[in-house]
Amino acid sequence: MKNNTEILKLKQELEEALLLLSQITDDNFDDNFSKVVKIMKHYELKKEEVNNFPQIEIFQEFAKELFPIAKLIKDSYDNLVTKKQLELELIKDELSRIQDRKKIAVYER
Repeated sequence: MKNNTEILKLKQELEEALLLLSQITDDNFDDNFSKVVKIMKHYELKKEEVNNFPQIEIFQEFAKELFPIAKLIKDSYDNLVTKKQLELELIKDELSRIQDRKKIAVYER
């Protein structure tokens, strides 16, 4: 791994992934999410590559620059999943209320 150049490039990719996650909508979910997954796979490969070489200064630079962004991506992803779960619960509740009203309407006839 070429120290600073590759770290900076990877940092830019991680920042792009964070931006893509923050811009996800129902319309662009598939496209944005696949890009984020691709970036994170690349990051994991580089992280493994750095971990396999005992050059402490490279690891420290890698960790200092990239780990915080990777943590933000994880948190952003977790927030997105939580938000979608809440939306699904609201839809489920609404469907249940509609079913209940339908049963009442049938019963009243």
